Amino acid sequence: MAATNLENQLHSAQKNLLFLQREHASTLKGLHAEIRRLQQHCTDLTYELTLKSSDQPGKNFLRKREWWYYFWLWHMLVPFVH
Repeated sequence: MAATNLENQLHSAQKNLLFLQREHASTLKGLHAEIRRLQQHCTDLTYELTLKSSDQPGKNFLRKREWWYYFWLWHMLVPFVH
């Protein structure tokens, strides 16, 4: 009787572990997709800011701050993708 109870507990624990592993994998996949999306957005914004700053030299200070923010964000996220 006790052996059956232990077997049931073991089976339940194995099922729970498998569920957690699948959830973890799914979460990581979603996070990696979000990082790639943010990296592309950052690249697009950087390109856009570069074009705009060359058109309006008087507004370079704010654009440089924005550019550095996205540049920093990009480099903070890159290590998590690889």
